[in-house]
Amino acid sequence: MMFRGRDSSTPMRRVRSRAAALAGALAVALAASPVAAQSGGAGLIGTWRGTYTCYQGLTALELVVEPAVEGVDARFVFSAHPSNPRVPSGSFRMAGRIDAKSGRFVFEPREWFDQPEGYVMVGLEGVLARDGNSLSGRVIAEGCTVFALSRAGK
Repeated sequence: MMFRGRDSSTPMRRVRSRAAALAGALAVALAASPVAAQSGGAGLIGTWRGTYTCYQGLTALELVVEPAVEGVDARFVFSAHPSNPRVPSGSFRMAGRIDAKSGRFVFEPREWFDQPEGYVMVGLEGVLARDGNSLSGRVIAEGCTVFALSRAGK
């Protein structure tokens, strides 16, 4: 059915008004979501624990993320996993950044704190879960695959 004359704008105004209201509600909901609120890496701040896999096999990982002037800094601390007890412990500093809209992040290695013989620093590329309680992605180095971390204390 086609509307003509002066009354034809009334249904369109209602449609536009409803569309504007829905768009506004969606914008508010997205702005309140955990990932959208993490401007500058705030959603990554804290201690994360889990595992990663490289040549040495399954390895325990603790990632301690702190605010930095640009993005975030992190301490990558690795150690033996119960299923792989021969892995030595070590740690190094990383610098990271996050895309607040998508939750995607990148950590690049910077300097060793404690380097076991034969080990190299690795990078991380992944995503912060929408609930803000887990990180997962890939380990950036030859012979490495994936990592999975949960927020400590959750």
